[in-house]
Amino acid sequence: MKTCFLIDDPSPVGGGPEHLRRVSAILRQKYGCAIDVVTPLTMDQKFNVHDFWQRVKFTFWVMWFLFNSDYDVYHSHAFSADAFLPAVKLRGKKCGITVHGQGQSLVGGGILNRTGLPRLLRWLVLRVWPYDFRLSAATLPGFVRVGNGVDWEEFKKVKRKSGGPFTVLCVSRRDPVKGIDVLEKAVGSLPWVKLNLVSGRRRTLADFSAADIYVLPSLSEGLPIVLLEAMAAKLPVVATNVGDCREIVEAAKCGLIVPPGDCARLAQAIWQLKQDRNRAKMGERGFIYVQKNFSWDKVAAACYSAYRGAGTLL
Repeated sequence: MKTCFLIDDPSPVGGGPEHLRRVSAILRQKYGCAIDVVTPLTMDQKFNVHDFWQRVKFTFWVMWFLFNSDYDVYHSHAFSADAFLPAVKLRGKKCGITVHGQGQSLVGGGILNRTGLPRLLRWLVLRVWPYDFRLSAATLPGFVRVGNGVDWEEFKKVKRKSGGPFTVLCVSRRDPVKGIDVLEKAVGSLPWVKLNLVSGRRRTLADFSAADIYVLPSLSEGLPIVLLEAMAAKLPVVATNVGDCREIVEAAKCGLIVPPGDCARLAQAIWQLKQDRNRAKMGERGFIYVQKNFSWDKVAAACYSAYRGAGTLL
């Protein structure tokens, strides 16, 4: 089965690219699929992911690509590719999408989704355009949730620290939608609390080993992989009530949920976990939950079922 993945983010970090890397590897190795991942770098080696007009150019390049390539399945992971995807159905090909983010007010966490044209595109993509399958990493009405995964075996190498300042870990890029300014203000108001803010590109297991808790302060998310990683590292978590965060944290009983953008509540939750003597038990519960419920094999199996035209995927 020859399959094309389309994504508009060519970076090596982030939930979408990580999802594609993991799932495509399993589809190749376990199911014998021939997978090509098409990104803006396929079009232009100098593509700048932060340049709006280059993203527009990629969108129209995709339209040309869909009519000049030959795959059995076209699977899009980006709104900029979704718009023209149903055109391949005219050629007798299967097509489908995976939506990676679904937060409080934004799908995909894109700031531009607040404006008129992207909002119209979002409505067409999610509600109108015909696809053979509709998948979502997070809960989204009308879509089958395939979730994300975590390599929990890797995180078994994390060793708990002893001594030192109480350390809050957050792995994130500096983006308004990630709520980093809210987190910095919250931690700044607390005595004897240290913040370790790490770029996703640079994060290591040592960062998880050196932390006491993990905080996800985002204003919009879907099902964040880094939250699953923190749980796999046996860290208690504080997360905002966006996307699937509440469902996961409350089901695992591994931390606290606060409203997005609420600095005072975030500071209060961090301080509450600092004083909680049962933090280690929270961390253990989080690890057991992700070990049981989240694996990349499950995600890949759901995608393969969709390609094969199965009914209920999960």
